[in-house]
Amino acid sequence: MSIQIVFNDDIVRGRDVIQLTQEAKKAMLLYDYLNAQISIGEFAELMGMPLIDARDWLHKRGVATSRKVRDPELAQALKRDQRGFLNSIEVV
Repeated sequence: MSIQIVFNDDIVRGRDVIQLTQEAKKAMLLYDYLNAQISIGEFAELMGMPLIDARDWLHKRGVATSRKVRDPELAQALKRDQRGFLNSIEVV
């Protein structure tokens, strides 16, 4: 699907069509990541880069990549899952 978007000159700032397309893609993916619409793994895949590079790319732009769980019930469930996982692995 192709979509046309009109940018005024104040936004274009001398970019050509290829640059605008790339920048718009980055902006949309960043927006989706910041709004928890996609995971960091999806972000990396859609940006066409390895996960570590995507994490570094976000960090260089001041974007945190660790998310805090604010829901107390979800936090407890995650702790239980983590304890269960740690108990299930054998420490050598």
